[in-house]
Amino acid sequence: MTTNIQTEANVPYFGARAAGVILVVVLVSYIFLDVLIVEILNYLREIDGAFSLRQSSENKIRALKMVSSGIISPWLMLIMTLAVLKTYFQKETINAVIKKFGFAGRPSIKFLAASFVGGIAFVLLFTKILMHFFPPDQFAAPHPANVINYGPAWGILFFAVTAIIIVPVAEEFLFRGVLYQGFSRSWGRLIAAILASLIFISIHPDSIESGYWLTHLLLYIIPFLLILVREITGAIYGSIMIHSGVNFAAIFLN
Repeated sequence: MTTNIQTEANVPYFGARAAGVILVVVLVSYIFLDVLIVEILNYLREIDGAFSLRQSSENKIRALKMVSSGIISPWLMLIMTLAVLKTYFQKETINAVIKKFGFAGRPSIKFLAASFVGGIAFVLLFTKILMHFFPPDQFAAPHPANVINYGPAWGILFFAVTAIIIVPVAEEFLFRGVLYQGFSRSWGRLIAAILASLIFISIHPDSIESGYWLTHLLLYIIPFLLILVREITGAIYGSIMIHSGVNFAAIFLN
Protein backbone atom coordinates (compact mmCIF):
# COMPACT_ATOMS: atom_id res chain seq x y z
CA MET A 1 0.00 0.00 0.00
CA THR A 2 1.27 3.46 -0.78
CA THR A 3 1.43 6.35 1.63
CA ASN A 4 -1.62 8.60 1.31
CA ILE A 5 -0.03 11.84 0.19
CA GLN A 6 -2.17 14.81 -0.79
CA THR A 7 -0.14 15.84 -3.82
CA GLU A 8 -2.76 18.43 -4.85
CA ALA A 9 -1.37 20.79 -2.24
CA ASN A 10 1.89 20.85 -4.17
CA VAL A 11 0.15 22.05 -7.35
CA PRO A 12 -1.50 25.34 -6.33
CA TYR A 13 -2.12 26.73 -9.82
CA PHE A 14 -2.86 23.59 -11.84
CA GLY A 15 -6.64 23.48 -12.26
CA ALA A 16 -9.32 22.57 -14.78
CA ARG A 17 -8.10 25.02 -17.43
CA ALA A 18 -4.60 23.55 -17.51
CA ALA A 19 -6.00 20.02 -17.46
CA GLY A 20 -8.31 20.94 -20.33
CA VAL A 21 -5.41 22.23 -22.40
CA ILE A 22 -3.61 18.91 -21.98
CA LEU A 23 -6.77 17.01 -22.90
CA VAL A 24 -7.26 19.05 -26.09
CA VAL A 25 -3.62 18.55 -27.13
CA VAL A 26 -3.88 14.80 -26.60
CA LEU A 27 -7.21 14.51 -28.45
CA VAL A 28 -5.96 16.52 -31.42
CA SER A 29 -2.87 14.31 -31.54
CA TYR A 30 -5.10 11.23 -31.43
CA ILE A 31 -7.27 12.48 -34.28
CA PHE A 32 -4.21 13.25 -36.39
CA LEU A 33 -2.78 9.79 -35.69
CA ASP A 34 -6.07 8.08 -36.54
CA VAL A 35 -6.37 9.93 -39.85
CA LEU A 36 -2.73 9.21 -40.68
CA ILE A 37 -3.09 5.47 -40.02
CA VAL A 38 -6.26 5.24 -42.12
CA GLU A 39 -4.60 7.07 -45.01
CA ILE A 40 -1.53 4.84 -44.86
CA LEU A 41 -3.65 1.65 -44.84
CA ASN A 42 -5.78 2.94 -47.72
CA TYR A 43 -2.64 3.74 -49.69
CA LEU A 44 -1.18 0.28 -49.03
CA ARG A 45 -4.41 -1.34 -50.21
CA GLU A 46 -4.08 0.42 -53.56
CA ILE A 47 -0.45 -0.25 -54.46
CA ASP A 48 0.58 -3.47 -56.19
CA GLY A 49 3.08 -4.34 -53.48
CA ALA A 50 0.27 -4.71 -50.94
CA PHE A 51 -1.94 -7.04 -53.01
CA SER A 52 -2.69 -9.32 -50.05
CA LEU A 53 -3.79 -6.34 -48.00
CA ARG A 54 -6.01 -5.16 -50.84
CA GLN A 55 -7.76 -8.54 -50.75
CA SER A 56 -8.04 -8.62 -46.97
CA SER A 57 -11.34 -8.70 -45.14
CA GLU A 58 -12.65 -5.64 -43.36
CA ASN A 59 -11.98 -7.34 -40.02
CA LYS A 60 -8.31 -7.73 -40.93
CA ILE A 61 -8.08 -4.10 -42.00
CA ARG A 62 -9.77 -3.06 -38.78
CA ALA A 63 -7.35 -5.28 -36.83
CA LEU A 64 -4.35 -3.67 -38.55
CA LYS A 65 -5.71 -0.23 -37.69
CA MET A 66 -6.31 -1.25 -34.07
CA VAL A 67 -2.85 -2.79 -33.75
CA SER A 68 -1.12 0.24 -35.29
CA SER A 69 -3.08 2.72 -33.20
CA GLY A 70 -2.83 0.56 -30.08
CA ILE A 71 0.95 0.46 -30.29
CA ILE A 72 1.55 4.13 -31.12
CA SER A 73 -1.26 6.01 -29.34
CA PRO A 74 -0.29 5.30 -25.70
CA TRP A 75 3.25 6.53 -26.34
CA LEU A 76 1.79 9.59 -28.04
CA MET A 77 -0.54 10.19 -25.08
CA LEU A 78 2.27 9.90 -22.55
CA ILE A 79 4.70 12.08 -24.51
CA MET A 80 2.15 14.84 -25.20
CA THR A 81 0.92 14.85 -21.59
CA LEU A 82 4.47 15.17 -20.23
CA ALA A 83 5.41 17.78 -22.84
CA VAL A 84 2.52 20.10 -21.94
CA LEU A 85 3.01 19.52 -18.21
CA LYS A 86 6.64 20.58 -18.57
CA THR A 87 5.49 23.93 -19.96
CA TYR A 88 3.59 24.50 -16.69
CA PHE A 89 6.47 23.34 -14.50
CA GLN A 90 9.46 24.63 -16.45
CA LYS A 91 11.80 24.83 -13.46
CA GLU A 92 11.11 21.29 -12.25
CA THR A 93 12.42 17.94 -13.44
CA ILE A 94 10.14 15.37 -15.08
CA ASN A 95 10.58 13.19 -12.00
CA ALA A 96 9.35 16.00 -9.75
CA VAL A 97 6.41 16.71 -12.08
CA ILE A 98 5.10 13.13 -12.25
CA LYS A 99 5.21 12.89 -8.45
CA LYS A 100 2.70 15.73 -8.32
CA PHE A 101 0.21 13.73 -10.39
CA GLY A 102 0.00 10.31 -8.79
CA PHE A 103 3.47 8.82 -8.64
CA ALA A 104 4.03 9.67 -4.99
CA GLY A 105 5.39 7.16 -2.48
CA ARG A 106 6.64 3.63 -3.13
CA PRO A 107 4.14 0.78 -3.43
CA SER A 108 4.93 -2.72 -2.22
CA ILE A 109 5.28 -5.64 -4.60
CA LYS A 110 2.42 -7.41 -2.83
CA PHE A 111 0.15 -4.42 -3.34
CA LEU A 112 1.02 -4.22 -7.06
CA ALA A 113 0.51 -7.97 -7.53
CA ALA A 114 -2.81 -7.92 -5.66
CA SER A 115 -4.01 -4.99 -7.79
CA PHE A 116 -3.07 -6.82 -11.00
CA VAL A 117 -4.88 -9.98 -9.92
CA GLY A 118 -7.84 -7.88 -8.83
CA GLY A 119 -8.10 -6.39 -12.32
CA ILE A 120 -8.09 -9.87 -13.85
CA ALA A 121 -10.72 -11.11 -11.41
CA PHE A 122 -12.94 -8.11 -12.12
CA VAL A 123 -13.01 -8.85 -15.86
CA LEU A 124 -13.54 -12.59 -15.32
CA LEU A 125 -16.53 -11.80 -13.11
CA PHE A 126 -18.18 -10.23 -16.13
CA THR A 127 -16.89 -12.45 -18.96
CA LYS A 128 -16.97 -15.87 -17.30
CA ILE A 129 -19.67 -15.61 -14.64
CA LEU A 130 -22.19 -12.87 -15.46
CA MET A 131 -21.98 -13.53 -19.20
CA HIS A 132 -22.77 -17.19 -18.50
CA PHE A 133 -26.05 -16.21 -16.84
CA PHE A 134 -26.82 -13.34 -19.23
CA PRO A 135 -25.48 -14.43 -22.64
CA PRO A 136 -25.75 -11.90 -25.47
CA ASP A 137 -28.09 -12.69 -28.34
CA GLN A 138 -25.50 -11.18 -30.65
CA PHE A 139 -22.92 -8.43 -30.71
CA ALA A 140 -23.68 -5.35 -32.80
CA ALA A 141 -19.95 -5.27 -33.58
CA PRO A 142 -17.04 -7.56 -32.68
CA HIS A 143 -15.40 -6.71 -29.37
CA PRO A 144 -11.94 -5.17 -29.92
CA ALA A 145 -10.28 -8.01 -28.00
CA ASN A 146 -11.60 -10.39 -30.67
CA VAL A 147 -10.96 -8.14 -33.65
CA ILE A 148 -7.20 -8.01 -33.06
CA ASN A 149 -7.02 -11.77 -33.64
CA TYR A 150 -7.42 -11.00 -37.35
CA GLY A 151 -4.12 -9.11 -37.32
CA PRO A 152 -0.61 -10.47 -37.92
CA ALA A 153 1.00 -12.48 -35.11
CA TRP A 154 3.82 -9.97 -34.60
CA GLY A 155 1.29 -7.13 -34.41
CA ILE A 156 -0.83 -8.95 -31.85
CA LEU A 157 2.27 -9.56 -29.71
CA PHE A 158 3.33 -5.90 -29.75
CA PHE A 159 -0.26 -4.82 -29.19
CA ALA A 160 -0.59 -7.11 -26.16
CA VAL A 161 2.68 -5.96 -24.59
CA THR A 162 1.75 -2.31 -25.14
CA ALA A 163 -1.79 -2.79 -23.81
CA ILE A 164 -0.58 -4.48 -20.63
CA ILE A 165 2.44 -2.28 -19.85
CA ILE A 166 2.31 1.11 -21.61
CA VAL A 167 -1.42 1.78 -21.95
CA PRO A 168 -2.16 1.54 -18.20
CA VAL A 169 0.69 3.93 -17.37
CA ALA A 170 -0.25 6.48 -20.06
CA GLU A 171 -4.01 6.42 -19.44
CA GLU A 172 -3.84 6.38 -15.65
CA PHE A 173 -1.34 9.21 -15.60
CA LEU A 174 -3.58 11.31 -17.87
CA PHE A 175 -7.04 10.42 -16.55
CA ARG A 176 -6.61 9.50 -12.88
CA GLY A 177 -3.55 11.68 -12.48
CA VAL A 178 -3.59 14.91 -14.49
CA LEU A 179 -7.26 15.33 -15.48
CA TYR A 180 -8.81 14.11 -12.24
CA GLN A 181 -6.46 16.21 -10.14
CA GLY A 182 -6.87 19.32 -12.29
CA PHE A 183 -10.67 19.04 -12.38
CA SER A 184 -10.76 18.35 -8.63
CA ARG A 185 -8.86 21.54 -7.88
CA SER A 186 -11.48 23.62 -9.70
CA TRP A 187 -14.76 21.73 -9.34
CA GLY A 188 -14.40 19.17 -6.55
CA ARG A 189 -13.86 15.42 -6.53
CA LEU A 190 -17.36 14.29 -7.51
CA ILE A 191 -17.57 16.39 -10.68
CA ALA A 192 -13.94 15.57 -11.46
CA ALA A 193 -14.63 11.84 -11.15
CA ILE A 194 -17.65 12.06 -13.45
CA LEU A 195 -15.90 14.18 -16.08
CA ALA A 196 -12.66 12.18 -16.11
CA SER A 197 -14.62 8.92 -16.32
CA LEU A 198 -16.89 10.10 -19.14
CA ILE A 199 -13.89 11.27 -21.14
CA PHE A 200 -12.17 7.94 -20.52
CA ILE A 201 -15.26 6.05 -21.73
CA SER A 202 -15.51 8.23 -24.84
CA ILE A 203 -12.05 7.20 -26.07
CA HIS A 204 -13.06 3.52 -25.95
CA PRO A 205 -15.84 3.53 -28.57
CA ASP A 206 -15.16 -0.02 -29.77
CA SER A 207 -16.38 -1.46 -26.48
CA ILE A 208 -19.56 0.62 -26.71
CA GLU A 209 -20.13 -0.47 -30.32
CA SER A 210 -20.27 -4.11 -29.22
CA GLY A 211 -23.90 -3.44 -28.27
CA TYR A 212 -23.79 -5.76 -25.24
CA TRP A 213 -25.01 -4.31 -21.96
CA LEU A 214 -22.49 -6.24 -19.81
CA THR A 215 -19.63 -4.87 -21.87
CA HIS A 216 -21.08 -1.39 -21.43
CA LEU A 217 -21.50 -1.88 -17.66
CA LEU A 218 -17.91 -3.07 -17.32
CA LEU A 219 -16.67 -0.04 -19.23
CA TYR A 220 -18.74 2.34 -17.08
CA ILE A 221 -17.68 0.84 -13.74
CA ILE A 222 -13.93 0.57 -14.40
CA PRO A 223 -13.02 4.30 -14.53
CA PHE A 224 -14.87 5.05 -11.29
CA LEU A 225 -13.24 2.04 -9.63
CA LEU A 226 -9.82 3.30 -10.69
CA ILE A 227 -10.54 6.76 -9.28
CA LEU A 228 -11.67 5.18 -6.02
CA VAL A 229 -8.39 3.27 -5.77
CA ARG A 230 -6.48 6.46 -6.55
CA GLU A 231 -8.34 8.28 -3.76
CA ILE A 232 -7.83 5.52 -1.20
CA THR A 233 -4.11 5.06 -1.86
CA GLY A 234 -3.19 8.66 -2.71
CA ALA A 235 -1.33 7.52 -5.84
CA ILE A 236 -2.00 5.85 -9.20
CA TYR A 237 0.13 2.72 -8.80
CA GLY A 238 -2.86 0.63 -7.81
CA SER A 239 -5.03 1.90 -10.64
CA ILE A 240 -2.20 1.22 -13.12
CA MET A 241 -1.92 -2.40 -12.03
CA ILE A 242 -5.69 -2.94 -11.99
CA HIS A 243 -5.86 -1.45 -15.49
CA SER A 244 -3.03 -3.75 -16.56
CA GLY A 245 -4.86 -6.78 -15.17
CA VAL A 246 -8.06 -5.75 -16.93
CA ASN A 247 -6.26 -5.48 -20.27
CA PHE A 248 -4.45 -8.78 -19.70
CA ALA A 249 -7.73 -10.59 -19.04
CA ALA A 250 -9.44 -8.91 -22.01
CA ILE A 251 -6.69 -10.05 -24.39
CA PHE A 252 -5.74 -13.50 -23.11
CA LEU A 253 -8.71 -14.75 -21.07
CA ASN A 254 -11.76 -13.58 -23.04
